[in-house]
Amino acid sequence: GKRHDALEEACRSRRKWCAMPAAPRAFATWLEPVAQGGTAYLTVGTNGAVRGSGIGRPRFDILLSSFPRNLINTPFDASDPVVDDNDSMMDEASADDAESEHLISISRKFYDALLEGNGDEMAVLWDDAPPSEYLTGAVRKGARQDPWSTVLREDRRPIGMRLSEYDATVLNETRAFVTVLETVANGSTLLATQTFERRQDGGWQICEHRTVPYGKDIVAKIALRCDARGCVALPVKTVASFKSDEQVPVGDETARMLARD
Repeated sequence: GKRHDALEEACRSRRKWCAMPAAPRAFATWLEPVAQGGTAYLTVGTNGAVRGSGIGRPRFDILLSSFPRNLINTPFDASDPVVDDNDSMMDEASADDAESEHLISISRKFYDALLEGNGDEMAVLWDDAPPSEYLTGAVRKGARQDPWSTVLREDRRPIGMRLSEYDATVLNETRAFVTVLETVANGSTLLATQTFERRQDGGWQICEHRTVPYGKDIVAKIALRCDARGCVALPVKTVASFKSDEQVPVGDETARMLARD
């Protein structure tokens, strides 16, 4: 179709190889029994090895972590063709510059408090945030949630962390999220996603922070999820997807779009 032709043209113009699905309907038919009447996903590397899979709709950050890092810290070339079959979707997904800068400024305050171990500033940032129902359920099942006072200790906080690849997206009038690449002192990289909700005064309130290992030839095993109370480390398998009939959590609208498309 049109999108297939556009992708082929993009590959030719960049003089690169592109792998295109040969029989997507046949593959979907094979996957249907695995999905058990619901939805399922599978990511495959260029060498044919399965990099990630799960029953239900994938969470977008966990899904991205199953792919090798690509184009990290690579300057954007304006001459490269952009392939998109719905320009209006791009316009809708891109936040106003001022709004994006505001969201990123809040995120930077979060990291300043984290790296400096500033508990007072961290408390202010989370002041009006509701507790995460998901983390409340995880704690009931035995997961341990470390309070921010523990996370911010000098022997626990990520001293020397560097940040790059900042991006902000306003999903609608009440929800937005910021993504950023964290590079810790030993050189490892993590993809962080922060979810925001609109406050009654019109400002933005951070309500969830989560990270997942994201790097070349890395298959994430542990994901970190935080709310106003603190952080919980969870096995990636337990947070990689959510059931088809489960309500999409705040910040996972991207996963909803992936599942629908």
